[in-house]
Amino acid sequence: MIQPVLLMLSQALLLISILCMSNPSYSTYTSYDTGILMDNPGKTHSGKLLKSDVAHVANAVARYQIRNFDQVKHHPLHWHNGALYIGMMNWAKLSGNESYIDWLMSIGKTFQWQPHYNMYVADDFAVSQMYLEMYQLKGQKNMLNPTQCRIDWIIDNPSDGSFLLNYGDPSTLERWTWCDALFMAPPVYAQLADITGKRKYLKFMHKEFMETYNFLYDKESRLFFRDHHYFNRREANGEKVFWSRGNGWVMGGLVAILER
Repeated sequence: MIQPVLLMLSQALLLISILCMSNPSYSTYTSYDTGILMDNPGKTHSGKLLKSDVAHVANAVARYQIRNFDQVKHHPLHWHNGALYIGMMNWAKLSGNESYIDWLMSIGKTFQWQPHYNMYVADDFAVSQMYLEMYQLKGQKNMLNPTQCRIDWIIDNPSDGSFLLNYGDPSTLERWTWCDALFMAPPVYAQLADITGKRKYLKFMHKEFMETYNFLYDKESRLFFRDHHYFNRREANGEKVFWSRGNGWVMGGLVAILER
């Protein structure tokens, strides 16, 4: 397990340095057999950046996730697992390992290819990214229809919920009012546009994306606030407060959109 830290070294050149830290007092860092830790060499992995070594680690991670999935506390369609399925699908396609595809198929079949239960909430569409990838592999309409029908309903019945996120008011979660929502839902719209050839999905996605961009993006810092609660917060040194992982979610979402 590694914790990446990104440091902006130059505003002009946008150079990025990545530091890898390990914390031997935290079980998450010590319960895995990996050679990536800087100060704790793994027993079975070399840690070299060779194709074969990277594949060995990735396969070990995938097998671990599948083997221990019954220990996961979140609902199988929760966004935590949706993110796992996205990564698992990407690795399955890259590695050509059909056992990963079979495992993902079992998830989809169990829940009849339905997104999670909230009609509008972006997080509940994360799982649909895997569903639509699976549809493009297998061509079975039952993999596509539940997501497409729900997205069509949203486009026909757009939410006018406030962007002032308040977890006590569900209507404020109906729009993409937190920055990581830009990873969860927009790629689904891009996938549907790619699959169907219908531009209505891109048009709606672009409109909603720009609403979030205009509300949460800080042009001076060129970063997204996590949500409106952070607009006026400051660090001890007086600097604005940004969630680095949240901005990583945004970047991942942009990559997924641009791939389409």
